[in-house]
Amino acid sequence: MRAEGNDVIAQREGFPDIRFTLGADGRPATGTYQVDSPDGGPTIEEKLIFEGRVRSPNRIAWPARIQVLQKAFDFDLRIDAFDVELA
Repeated sequence: MRAEGNDVIAQREGFPDIRFTLGADGRPATGTYQVDSPDGGPTIEEKLIFEGRVRSPNRIAWPARIQVLQKAFDFDLRIDAFDVELA
């Protein structure tokens, strides 16, 4: 992971790099990355937009809404509640 200005670049072997732009509150506001096209065409840029926050019973925060924007489609995920079990 590395910082570039107000952005954080997350890297993990076997996965595309993802650039998170931080909001005024220090939490990720957006993310952008490239994915392989399922039909073998050029790579596809996806943009994630994170909004709101929902907390698990053990107080771990997660975005309440995640929008996935692509040239071919948009996807909107809304989370009302979630739980996390820490190992």
